[in-house]
Amino acid sequence: MLKKGLFRINVHELPEQGLNYGNSIPEWWLKEVFSETAVEPAGESSVLNLRIEQTGSGRYYVRGTAGTDVRTRCVCCLEDYCFHLNSTIEMYLSKESADCPGNRDSDEKTVDDLQYEAFQDDYIVLDGFVRDSILLALPMNPKCRSDCEGWRAMLPDDSVAQSDPRLLPLKHIRLTKED
Repeated sequence: MLKKGLFRINVHELPEQGLNYGNSIPEWWLKEVFSETAVEPAGESSVLNLRIEQTGSGRYYVRGTAGTDVRTRCVCCLEDYCFHLNSTIEMYLSKESADCPGNRDSDEKTVDDLQYEAFQDDYIVLDGFVRDSILLALPMNPKCRSDCEGWRAMLPDDSVAQSDPRLLPLKHIRLTKED
């Protein structure tokens, strides 16, 4: 389980003009984020860059990016490759109270309420948002190159081989009347 509060901001320390928040993302944290995926961190150049602005009493707007180098396997050729993953973070936060947006009973919610995520106490903890942003930015079918043909590039030019490489051994079977 991820440790809570690695990326946290005390709302009482936010200047009126807003705050530019930059932080490196530790490799151990990324390993935990990727623990249930086929991706692993591939370098130490992982950075979180955010801008936090107060939009009202107890309300905040957060936007920025998280970037990291990752290693995974190409779905076509099955070779490992590395690429830089950029994720975008954008959210509205509101201090949790009975009258804050996003914290009303489900029957009373408005469209504006659904834009806000609630936070407790005096700290905005961004760990979960950063984690979700990174995971959602992962490609569903990662390819080492956009034109990677994978196993098809290794096959001879015939119709049996073009359908499925597992059928190649069947090409050499010769049936006789006795069979």
